[in-house]
Amino acid sequence: MPRPGVAPPSQKEHSTTKQFDTINPATEETIATHRYLEDSALEARIEACHAAFRDWRLKSHAERGKIIQAIGEVLRARKDELAALMTREMGKLLGQSEQEIALCAAICDYTAEQGPDVLAPEDREIAHSRIRDVTLTGSPDAGREIAQKAGKELKKTVLELNFNDAYLVLSDADVQKAARICVTGRIYNNGKTCVAAKRFIVADAVYDVFKDASVAAIKGLKPGDPTNGKSDIGPVAPKDLRDDPHEQVQQSVAKGAEILFGGGLPESEGHYYPATVLGNVKPGQPAYDDELFGPVAALIHAKDDEDAMRIANDSKFGLGSGIISQNVQRAVELAETEFDTGMIFINGFGLATPNMPFGGVKDSGYGREHGGFGMLEITNTKAVLVMDE
Repeated sequence: MPRPGVAPPSQKEHSTTKQFDTINPATEETIATHRYLEDSALEARIEACHAAFRDWRLKSHAERGKIIQAIGEVLRARKDELAALMTREMGKLLGQSEQEIALCAAICDYTAEQGPDVLAPEDREIAHSRIRDVTLTGSPDAGREIAQKAGKELKKTVLELNFNDAYLVLSDADVQKAARICVTGRIYNNGKTCVAAKRFIVADAVYDVFKDASVAAIKGLKPGDPTNGKSDIGPVAPKDLRDDPHEQVQQSVAKGAEILFGGGLPESEGHYYPATVLGNVKPGQPAYDDELFGPVAALIHAKDDEDAMRIANDSKFGLGSGIISQNVQRAVELAETEFDTGMIFINGFGLATPNMPFGGVKDSGYGREHGGFGMLEITNTKAVLVMDE
């Protein structure tokens, strides 16, 4: 599932491209071999989904809710099994895998409980042709291609694309608290989280103290086996998601960035990458302009709070973000009136929740998942008017 920012498991395609292996990123051992679907099998599954939908669309919202809630119960019952598989395939810490199962189950509960009320006023139902709605989590280039193809066929799309989330540390912030929040937000799921704290934009008044505190926090992290309950950060999967950020780090350094900690490829077994902090990050560097989908933080020096907001919005992306300040009211006002992004977390690092809309703006895509907004994205608002009895 794409929440929260889940990367696909490590994969290795066979030369025939008809099958591929999933690889444990901690041990580099093959977990399983899978075959790609043949066209005929894919067509059969689409037809089966359509046949199931023709029955599903006639069920009441309450009936649908019971089925969706039962899915959540199965997820909870199989939590240990599914979390262990997620960790083997992705390398994320076992506790975080368990959190993701809990989130999926909670989304089922929320949809089952709130769906009838959200959908009741105008008797909405899911569109009933074989494929009427397309959702994608991927790159902006993939999003443009999918949107173009869907638009040609007059199909609706919801796109969650790349991201370069800014966390603003304002001049009145509790610096130690800010460092904990930012570092936690950067290394969650080994840095492969769509709403991770990727750019630490810090006002001049607290920059030096924050720099020391965040680098110290990064240095104190323990990499290792994601299943042992003692590691702070695990391996990166698939392998190219370890190699790509490293190349971006090198390119940023070549253009003037400074490695404050980390930045080297380990020679040990597994697809590990050290939690890394880059300083002197400027426009024109990948660390400033692009998404680094790995445990690499970009530390950016702002003149003041106003400049910090300017830098935050100086991005082609706009998914998640954060503001850290002791003046919560002011932080909320800035979030509502100034931040050009889809989600803003105040004084904390947050992930997806079942009841809140999840999505972005600009090159991060459009549309929303979760909550009432998410339900309405995949429904047909139908008007039925009785004109005469």
